[in-house]
Amino acid sequence: MQCVCVCLLLALVSLSSSSSGLVPGVRLSDVVWGFSELLADEILRSSSFFQELRSGNLTQRCYDNFQQQEALYLTRVSSTLEALISRSQEAVEPRSLLQETLKHYSSRNQSLPESPSPQWLLLSLQSLHSLVLEEPIYWLLALSSRPRLRVFMAGELQGARVKDNRLLQQWREDTKEEVTWILRVRKLMEEQQDHMDAFKAINIFREQMMNQKSFYKALSCDEEKKR
Repeated sequence: MQCVCVCLLLALVSLSSSSSGLVPGVRLSDVVWGFSELLADEILRSSSFFQELRSGNLTQRCYDNFQQQEALYLTRVSSTLEALISRSQEAVEPRSLLQETLKHYSSRNQSLPESPSPQWLLLSLQSLHSLVLEEPIYWLLALSSRPRLRVFMAGELQGARVKDNRLLQQWREDTKEEVTWILRVRKLMEEQQDHMDAFKAINIFREQMMNQKSFYKALSCDEEKKR
């Protein structure tokens, strides 16, 4: 792990004229993920949802709760995203991708219970609101933490048996569309990384990953079993 950290830090040494401070040939998206990969692994190891999903013991009730909580997040983020898009004067591609993201989030709307917003959601919304004055590429980077973690989870579930695990099959199908979105964000970041602040990008992404940690911690399948 120490070697990985050293390599990532070296990647940030400014050896070029780019304002990002990245070594030529290094992708900012890889550096950003590298600084949060251990956190992602920690989320998986501590998540009862992930452990139950992998073992095939996840209950329908817990999976439904996961979908409901994720829909709650996407619904609340949609209103913020809509306001940001209306004020954006950015080039076509970032704006187009943001609009598609909003459309995808809005399609996940479902009947949600009338209850106070959980703490993890309030923290997530607060950190997203702090980015309103940033360029759209940073909004996309922040929003990418959720699907990027999900794709990482999919990779860790490669060895799990799918045939007799209906919920895992459903979860994998729902994850496929996230992959295409992530690839588009990565491509856009590559095009704009010379004009991005690498340290800002790392901090923004990591903060959102911390919010994902709070989300999965609150999503306790163990509590569901006790009911």
